[in-house]
Amino acid sequence: MYWEITSTNLNIHCINTKGNVSARNNVLRKVTGIAWGAQPETLRSSALALCVSTAEYADPVWAASSHADVAINETARIVTGCLKPIPVNSLYPLIGVAPPSVRRAAATDAEKTKQEADARHPLHQHEPAGRLLRSRKEADARHPLHQHEPAGRLLRSRKSFMARSHTLEGSIENNRVTRWTQQLTTREPPREEMAPGKHLPFAVWKSLNRLRCKTNLLKWGMSEDDDVMCSCGQLQDMSHLLVCPQLEEGCTHEDLILCNDKAIAAAVFWKDVA
Repeated sequence: MYWEITSTNLNIHCINTKGNVSARNNVLRKVTGIAWGAQPETLRSSALALCVSTAEYADPVWAASSHADVAINETARIVTGCLKPIPVNSLYPLIGVAPPSVRRAAATDAEKTKQEADARHPLHQHEPAGRLLRSRKEADARHPLHQHEPAGRLLRSRKSFMARSHTLEGSIENNRVTRWTQQLTTREPPREEMAPGKHLPFAVWKSLNRLRCKTNLLKWGMSEDDDVMCSCGQLQDMSHLLVCPQLEEGCTHEDLILCNDKAIAAAVFWKDVA
């Protein structure tokens, strides 16, 4: 953690990190062609290796900053094939990766655990410096700084990770899942594995995820001025996409979650529209 001591501008580092992740997103986007596209599981592994690992370099130092979150959110959109209007919280359960803030918090606690337990750590047994001459300032009315309160920190990201972290109880993986569960409002607990359907071609995987996220007409790229009627003659809203007469068999949202034959058939039928 020598980098924390010598760095003078974490803001520049965070901005550069965001740019580095964005550049890697461009590489990742090239393997998501509509006609072919890499397998979803391959995309996830590539995203973790190229983008997420870059965003997490020395993250205990700047864990309070969210500069890189925008780029990582874009990474999740690329892997899932979902559109921008879809809420970010719906993306990460599909690819089985915890949100950036959760991963940074877990990494910070892991670093705190190493700092306290490992004698080889550069900051082992180190405590953050306290105020100098605090008693003199508070007790002596003649002191120039008597009753003076110091100004707050300019940047939250410059706060030492030791002051905002805790020792891990269990593995870092369990810590991530626990924090992730506390953020979600759904009943189903999150898991660090991809949602069912990762074996499908990318075009079908993308269509399936957009159906899972209950994408409405506007989020499908249609505006009020566009023709929003289905080829069967009915209004093409979200509920219609699952029970359209053109489908061999309708499906439900539960079918989409399970990725059974009904859901796959619906995703294949609508993949050219998505």
